[in-house]
Amino acid sequence: MFRYLERFAMAQQNQIRTNPLEAAKHFEQDIEKFDESGKILEHPNGELETTKEGISAWREALAHLKQRRPLEKLEWSDALGRSALEHCYKSCSKGLTEHKGGDGSEPWDRINKYGKWGGSVAENLSFGDERGSEMIWSLYVDDGVPSRSHRNTMDHPMLKYVGMAICPHNSKYKQMLVIDYAEEITEN
Repeated sequence: MFRYLERFAMAQQNQIRTNPLEAAKHFEQDIEKFDESGKILEHPNGELETTKEGISAWREALAHLKQRRPLEKLEWSDALGRSALEHCYKSCSKGLTEHKGGDGSEPWDRINKYGKWGGSVAENLSFGDERGSEMIWSLYVDDGVPSRSHRNTMDHPMLKYVGMAICPHNSKYKQMLVIDYAEEITEN
């Protein structure tokens, strides 16, 4: 159930949580790859990304990591992984890009199928043609999301368990990453 792409993405997320100063180096490298306008970022594969906020969002993520204390590592949950996989495949085949499933289900409904959760649950979604680990970095920057809700979820100290799935997406985005989180979870 814990596939290679998800394993790599989870390692990146845990690096952000447990070693923010080391993770900050990723954003320092990205900042160097912006063009003079501060809006266009060149990725390692040579692809150019026109950002919404520009370099300021990356600088903000960098500053946030440099001042944030380390958090506990997230633990993998098969129940959350199955929930994420269900949403990923059902959304991908229809080209859906939201938390509500095509059947009207919400994240907590899907999680309930596979486990009993307590405390809080949350879900992050990312779309694009990057690898899963790059999607993690993008979620942390949260370019174009003024509330930085994805970053806040990733940094939430009460969330202890995670499951994720990466699937091909039937849209211009090419790939979807679903990450489900829980404060407590017991497998069904």
